[in-house]
Amino acid sequence: MTNDVTSQDYWTEIGELARSITAEARANDYDLHDSCHETIDGHQWVIYTAYNFDVAKHSPNDGAWTDLYGGGDVPENFDAVRAFCAMQQDVMEHSDFGKCLVCDEPVDDCTCEEEDS
Repeated sequence: MTNDVTSQDYWTEIGELARSITAEARANDYDLHDSCHETIDGHQWVIYTAYNFDVAKHSPNDGAWTDLYGGGDVPENFDAVRAFCAMQQDVMEHSDFGKCLVCDEPVDDCTCEEEDS
């Protein structure tokens, strides 16, 4: 069973996550990758198994779980692990991830004061 998340829905969500994770990490001086991990881990498309298949269907990174598990034994909660790893990789590969929303520079190099958006 799927919830019929379209490809457009998926990639819109990935872009919004990339921007919001970057903004939150910068505003709170959090580690960007830790913030990404925590946000994706709690996302409804990872938590609710009915969405896991939609993530795998739309993500080019549906095999990213092998980086975490070495491609060996399949984890008990495979569908959720696959969805988590795929979404995390898609967010981190998004062009807006880690970039200032004002000047488009990497947040580590940015010296402008980011405005609330």
